[in-house]
Amino acid sequence: MTMKFELSERPASWGHHFLVGLSGPALNRTDKALLRKLRPAGIMLLANNFLKTPDGKALPYAQWLESLRSLLREAQSYAEREQFIVSIDHEGGRVMRAPAPVSLFPYARHQTRRVREVVAVMAVELKALGINLVLGPVADVHSNPANPVIGERSFASSPEIVTESVLAFCDEMAKHKLAVCPKHFPGHGDTAKDSHLELPILDCTVDQLRNRELAPFGALVKSGVPMIMTAHILFPKVDPQYPATLSQRILKGILRDELGFNGVILTDDLDMKAVADRIQQPDSAAALLNSSADIAIVSQHQNPGAEHSLKIVDAMYRALRQRLVNEDILHASFVRTNVFLSKLPQSTVTQLTSQEIYANNQLAQEITSEAQG
Repeated sequence: MTMKFELSERPASWGHHFLVGLSGPALNRTDKALLRKLRPAGIMLLANNFLKTPDGKALPYAQWLESLRSLLREAQSYAEREQFIVSIDHEGGRVMRAPAPVSLFPYARHQTRRVREVVAVMAVELKALGINLVLGPVADVHSNPANPVIGERSFASSPEIVTESVLAFCDEMAKHKLAVCPKHFPGHGDTAKDSHLELPILDCTVDQLRNRELAPFGALVKSGVPMIMTAHILFPKVDPQYPATLSQRILKGILRDELGFNGVILTDDLDMKAVADRIQQPDSAAALLNSSADIAIVSQHQNPGAEHSLKIVDAMYRALRQRLVNEDILHASFVRTNVFLSKLPQSTVTQLTSQEIYANNQLAQEITSEAQG
């Protein structure tokens, strides 16, 4: 593959703004070139990064674990970073990336009574995979039964129960020295469309958001959570031009100024169809940077290869050259990310004992049986 954009002409700090996906269980030439040129803040693991047989079947634990160890070591080496984010979505239900013997818990909706027990197991297992950032919990309030993408991923339809559950989740992860990223600000629970496929539009006012969606996020900010993920949703009564991920009114105005959040804002995956085409334009790239968002996920899942990532970087660079970006906001973002990285624990890949695996799987089966009964 030929790289279309010469990143050496761009500011060296661009990689600070990215978490990237990788093509498979081993780095290919495109992965290596992207990591070397972009030097991203870290990576996001997907199911295809765990080694399987050619027909997609699970391999023995020790075999796929050693493959993962090599992948993480190589990725960090090519990115040339001492502090390196290794992140993963890990919720339960269908949002599970790692294969067995990692415990398969049911959706968050069925974890509320025993959330600390569940998270304690998740934390031990994720640290053993070399993970240091969990892309969760889901802090959305499940207020729309027709929602095609949140549903049981949410802890409850009650803001109070969601708040109690996400605070317990984050506190337990912190006890195990894992960073967390609650999602999807300012709330994805009321949508009737899936932002992986199209841009959802919600006709909510700021007051309506305050009365329901913002409650869990406000509590998380007060608790000192280090990172929050955005939602690719348009709220015309709040910002008629930009979806939340690109909206200064929502991210800076509500999350930072009103709620007082000083941590890192992580975008949801820019590969999702809700924003994938738009973000390649300089005005949208400028909006993203000016919104006070700090790091963008580009999983390369729907757009394989490095092209999409590089097009976004190129759009950012053009926006800067056209003086569309507030450089003070950009500098503040760089500082926030530096602080986050400096405090980020570095996990190492280790093999769980058979006793640990048995106990963890027993708890998962017990909670699954409760959910089914």
